[in-house]
Amino acid sequence: MKRVLSVLFIIPPLLLFVLLGPPWSLSLVVLGVSLLALREFYRLTLGAGGMWPLLGIVPVALAHWGDLEGLALSPLLVLFLISLHHLIFGPTSLDGLRRSALLFLGTIYVPFTMAHLILLVRLPEGMKWLLLLVACLWIGDTVALLVGNLMGRRPLAPRVSPKKTVEGALGCLAGVGLTLLLFRALYLPHMSLSLGVLLALGIGVLGQLGDLSESLIKRAAGVKDSGSLIPGHGGMLDRLDSFLFTSPFVYYLLRMG
Repeated sequence: MKRVLSVLFIIPPLLLFVLLGPPWSLSLVVLGVSLLALREFYRLTLGAGGMWPLLGIVPVALAHWGDLEGLALSPLLVLFLISLHHLIFGPTSLDGLRRSALLFLGTIYVPFTMAHLILLVRLPEGMKWLLLLVACLWIGDTVALLVGNLMGRRPLAPRVSPKKTVEGALGCLAGVGLTLLLFRALYLPHMSLSLGVLLALGIGVLGQLGDLSESLIKRAAGVKDSGSLIPGHGGMLDRLDSFLFTSPFVYYLLRMG
């Protein structure tokens, strides 16, 4: 019940704000959720992040004010800021270098990947593609949960996430595929069959890979959830994990097509 209520009270208002709000509404949402998720990532990997989660502003701002070229510059700028701080204040030890590496990794893992959503909506019919991605991940995750609970027998990745099953993963792929077919019929009739197949496979596989990757981080940190921000769902990073790899994939696939 907590999971359902959280979805009903959080997802619809955010989608309405993005759809009906000012042009910068999506950028604001991406920035907010990215900073929260990055804070959780630093807490899991470094124990505390201090003011470092504010590094997440860099890729989101460059994506908002620029384009792909601006976003591509963000890792260099973040690396420069972290390196400058380490050279001036950081300890000359391997632990200090590891900390700097994790600080850099966090900005790539969360806000850099999420910033591709801002670029996605600038493509032709971009808002439809964004809604398609959200629907595919949401429905795919729901079908995976239902199929896994009802029919799950074979573990998918027992060392990382013991509850996930092969049957649930296949259910996720089926849910993503059906969602794509529905969206194609209603909103995107010009979508080619080859593009639909690539999107279904990419979103279905990469969404689950993002989930498993975040589970690996949590297992290494010895925690069940990345946080307790969202009742029934855990932290913000728990909710964004499936977007982290799929957002760049969908953007670049559509851009090349």
